[in-house]
Amino acid sequence: MSRGLGDVYKRQVYMTLELLCKTPQQWMDADVEQQAAWRVETYKKLNMVLGKKKIVSRPTLRRWLALDGENAVFPKREQILKMALALSFDEEQLQRCLRQGIQEPGIQINDYQEILCLYCAAHHLDNNKYEDMLQIFEQEASEDTELKQKSHTSQLWNMYRVQKDKEPADFLEWMLEHASICLLYTSPSP
Repeated sequence: MSRGLGDVYKRQVYMTLELLCKTPQQWMDADVEQQAAWRVETYKKLNMVLGKKKIVSRPTLRRWLALDGENAVFPKREQILKMALALSFDEEQLQRCLRQGIQEPGIQINDYQEILCLYCAAHHLDNNKYEDMLQIFEQEASEDTELKQKSHTSQLWNMYRVQKDKEPADFLEWMLEHASICLLYTSPSP
């Protein structure tokens, strides 16, 4: 997708390529009408899944895919995370969706919401399970947890790789034991 394509253009076609299993070369070789047809097909696929699960409204989804002649409006990071779970993306697809789809950094391991999302993607758990685990963590994590002032990103990634194969209850227990690190970069939930 390089060949001079701008970042906005790359983001506009990312989900179409991902969901329809098209290569960047196929996209570039297609005429404008074919590209539009693929975006409509992507819209239908996404709406079938995301609309039923109330992840996103139809008008918003249409804006994401630049339908109706509008410029593309890109999903927020939180929406991408929920969308990835709704689409049963695995860890790699989730990371790619963040990095290529909206051109943001991959999972922020020091953010408990993102750790939980990554865990759920690894285990093909849905948004309901994610929300349940999130609620448990937020209820159980002590408000007076003393946050570490130093980044522990490498350490946390290593710990996550060891813990990620555990059952949800055990994984949450590990997160609670390390809440001072997991809460470091997280802003309070809305």
